[in-house]
Amino acid sequence: LIDINIHPTKTEIKFEDEKAIYAIIRSTVKRSLGAYNIAPSIDFSQEPSFNTLYSKGTIIKEPQIKVDNSYNPFENKDILIEKTQKKEKQATINNFTEEKLTDKLPSYTIQIGKKFIAFPSDEGLLLIHQSRAHKRILFEYFSNLLINREGQTQQLLFPKILIFNNSDIILIMDLKESLKNVGFYFDKIDEERISITGIPPECKEENLQFVIEHLLEQYKNKDNLQTKQNKMLAISLSNSLSINEKKKLSTEEMISIRTELLKCEKPTICPVGNRTIINLKNTDLENYF
Repeated sequence: LIDINIHPTKTEIKFEDEKAIYAIIRSTVKRSLGAYNIAPSIDFSQEPSFNTLYSKGTIIKEPQIKVDNSYNPFENKDILIEKTQKKEKQATINNFTEEKLTDKLPSYTIQIGKKFIAFPSDEGLLLIHQSRAHKRILFEYFSNLLINREGQTQQLLFPKILIFNNSDIILIMDLKESLKNVGFYFDKIDEERISITGIPPECKEENLQFVIEHLLEQYKNKDNLQTKQNKMLAISLSNSLSINEKKKLSTEEMISIRTELLKCEKPTICPVGNRTIINLKNTDLENYF
């Protein structure tokens, strides 16, 4: 049994029964030292239950470990089935299906003006607006978390104290439950400050003040947007956490955006209705010449 919540970036874990792990490793080292006469003068007292039968010259094979990278212990069966069905579902984009687009698009790509991603194909050119595409991906991700109320949280090593005016504090109190559903955890909230102990994995601690302020500003104008609370929260988070239009992307990042965008239910538009993707066919390109 392990505890994964002892480090903010999950780079360390803690064994629940540390003494047992220590005893196993210590016993194995002592047995190996004794079997090969590396330290014959040392007299060890050893727990008999950890004795193993090794003989001189025995070759110990390293155990093979198989890891399912797609496994998520926090997902229940219904959600896993739903995600599997969603992956198998074909998304229509300009008369092309997701499967066909994936098959026809090569693994190489280029970034244009640090704003657009271009994927050439036999049929033409697929152009993706990187910022809007990322907003669509995050919007559907947070929307699902709010519906299922099972957002993952990253525990902070120390509580993060943020200062707000009284009206903002009142708004945060109204949104507290929804924010918890997407991974924000509050230690306490008073008249002028909040103490945050957990944040969504997608959110960086150093950007936390900006994310919360940006979210609140959008909520203050929600009457004009005429959106429901959950949708507004998902839009706000996607706008706050998405990459900007001037971010240089690696090839892996560009391919990841394309892959995740094509899995979305509405991949062709961002959360506020702007176009995210254009499929220029060869016939379209010929019209420019």
